[in-house]
Amino acid sequence: KQLSFFKSKLRDVSKALYLEHGWKMPTGLMDSKTRDPRNFTLAEWQQAKRAELDAKTVKGIAQECWAVSDNAKTFAHALEERGLYLAKGDRRSHVAVTYEGEVFALSRLIGVKAKDVTAKLGRPDNLRSVAETKAHIADSIAPRLDAYLKQAKEMAKSAMKPLHDKRLAMRDAHQAERRRMEQGQRERWQRETIERAARLRTGVRGLWDRLTGDRAKVIKQNEIEAYWGLRRDRDQRRSMLDAQHKERRELQVRIRETRERHARQILELHKQAANYRLMRDGNGQSRSIRSEFSRKAGEAREPRGRNNPSRGLELGR
Repeated sequence: KQLSFFKSKLRDVSKALYLEHGWKMPTGLMDSKTRDPRNFTLAEWQQAKRAELDAKTVKGIAQECWAVSDNAKTFAHALEERGLYLAKGDRRSHVAVTYEGEVFALSRLIGVKAKDVTAKLGRPDNLRSVAETKAHIADSIAPRLDAYLKQAKEMAKSAMKPLHDKRLAMRDAHQAERRRMEQGQRERWQRETIERAARLRTGVRGLWDRLTGDRAKVIKQNEIEAYWGLRRDRDQRRSMLDAQHKERRELQVRIRETRERHARQILELHKQAANYRLMRDGNGQSRSIRSEFSRKAGEAREPRGRNNPSRGLELGR
């Protein structure tokens, strides 16, 4: 573990030196955790959406891609493999567009002057515009979202089936348990009724019991025992019903939580698909990648006019 940690630290130091001096960096030093979102599994897509992009991550990705690239083609390819897209801004400058539709001025993002960007990449005239890039992103991501939706619905169905099966099995088991109890209580009541009736003697002995008052005592005892027998059966039924209700409630909570969890995931995927459709049609508004971008940009962000909306966020170094 210590050797692995040491190698990791050396790798980070090496990468920092390449980035600091502007040297061409070997691709092996790039962060392997950043991947093309078009190749995400459903779980990876959901994890990426939960984590969200932040300023440090976006800048790090762009700087790594810049360091390993020789020209516009290799740079654009490296960006796309990590969810960023090279495009032409409204001021005829290079910009980077995230797979969520955020636009950033490339020179600020990678920390070099605009003329140095142009010297390495050439003029951006042949690049897609921001609107075209967003449409391209949407066309690339939309099929994946359709597949994610289908997979999410299948996962929801698979997750709910054993719970529904358990609910049906529990229902049948509870009904059988109640029938057994009712049958047992009925048979016991019949036995106890016969036993109580047998205490009342007939004939001469019965007449003697009436005269001595013993019959009245037996009748009173039978009434008390019958009352407590009814109470016992009622409490037994109530105890069983409470236990069954508790068991059903616990299962219903699991069913509701599972259903709601998968419903939220499916709804979120529907919203994301709708956002990409809007992006493709040019009507979507990219959400801000956290307020962290605003905080970290600070005064380094240059003002933008109404006629220059797509130059991108100007990030400080």
